[in-house]
Amino acid sequence: MIKKFFLLNIFILNFLVLNSVQAYWEKINNGLSDTIPKNNWEDLLLQDFLVYKDALYLSNKFYGIYKSTDNGDNWIKKNKGLIGDTIFPFPQLAYNKNYLFVSVKKSYSTYLDKSTGKYISDSSGYSGIYYSSDGGENWISVSRNGLVDSNHISALAASDNLLVVGTDNDQGIYISKDNGENWVQKKILQKGTVFSIVIKDSYIYVGSGAGLYISTDMGESWSLKLSKFIMAVHLKGDTLIAGASYSAGVYISTDNGDNWEEKNNGLREKNIKAIASIKDYIFIGISPSAIFQDPEAGVHFSSNNGEMWHTRNKGFRQTGAGKLAIKDDYIFCVIKYGLLDSTFGVYRAKLSELLNPTEVEYEILTRENFYAAPARPNPANDIVKAGIYWDAKIFDVENAEKSIYDIMGNRVGDKKELLVTNIQPYSAEIVWNCSKVSSGLYFIVLNYNGQTRTIPIVVSR
Repeated sequence: MIKKFFLLNIFILNFLVLNSVQAYWEKINNGLSDTIPKNNWEDLLLQDFLVYKDALYLSNKFYGIYKSTDNGDNWIKKNKGLIGDTIFPFPQLAYNKNYLFVSVKKSYSTYLDKSTGKYISDSSGYSGIYYSSDGGENWISVSRNGLVDSNHISALAASDNLLVVGTDNDQGIYISKDNGENWVQKKILQKGTVFSIVIKDSYIYVGSGAGLYISTDMGESWSLKLSKFIMAVHLKGDTLIAGASYSAGVYISTDNGDNWEEKNNGLREKNIKAIASIKDYIFIGISPSAIFQDPEAGVHFSSNNGEMWHTRNKGFRQTGAGKLAIKDDYIFCVIKYGLLDSTFGVYRAKLSELLNPTEVEYEILTRENFYAAPARPNPANDIVKAGIYWDAKIFDVENAEKSIYDIMGNRVGDKKELLVTNIQPYSAEIVWNCSKVSSGLYFIVLNYNGQTRTIPIVVSR
């Protein structure tokens, strides 16, 4: 009896701890359900995300533009005027004071031009830039005069009457000074896909696979300021922030890119995909260097200009944090990558809660060096799965002791009933067929290098 009481207290404590690490973020996918493909691979579906005139806008690879006017509680598709149903690979969003813009691509159809004998890839009439003057209710195509690479747009930015697009075929950028009616090509110094563009006054900042470039004369000339693979560029006042891929991390400049400081203290993963800021806070979104590898990708923040970063991931498994935006008291995160589950989508967290957690919760999370993703489905009645992640260099997850207990501490199963799959360095997935047990709360208990770790499972009949 004493043993059962002791086990019960351990289970309840661990259950509370594991659930406390889900506190910050909530998924807000209502209306986005048709974006999940039938094969259930969820990578690269959600593309761009921004706040415009008190509404949220999201672009999707297959289904176009979605809008929310209630901070993400509900999403409504807004594609009127956009040609076709599946012409949106990698759509980019931007806005100025008058218009909302989206870039649209069309899958090429290649044919033989008999007059020249050459093969031509035709995207005529579909690709390019569309604008809306009524918050996405209606879309109108802008002129493509001079925009010869309209099917290769990889980044988009707007300011006043200025539009700037970046390309993914080594052609640099195109600039329009009349909201997209006429375009002039402005090549940067080296080849590389353009991922991020920021406009401020006469300055244009470009993050690309070839580095971070700055133009002080509206694109007439360019200077290479940082030789890294730059995925995100952000201005916080006069502070220039660059997010680099391939584990390079965060770089900050206070003199417009002439000098840089690497700011990665507190980051285990350094594959930066997104940057946002408000007041004294900088937020970064990180995608892990390998899916399922490290539970400390996701969202991080700094209150001292990057001197120290703090992880804020409670509520989603930390894969593929691709876009960030801030509105009212909320920060929004788009999870662009997922694998055979429902982790992808839009999440939000209250800034007040995210920035001021209880220190006990965060200390437990970092001290344990073990993380279990919420079991799915929840509740379960047949097959239930849970991803686990750890940072011990030596841990034999297949042969580790594993058992299943009910809420009273009774052992109802052993390791023979638990299948370990998707084994990677520092991660795996545990699968349990719970069809033989009655409804209730159960715990998968495993030995993690001499320490007890539990995964709560709710079974419902």
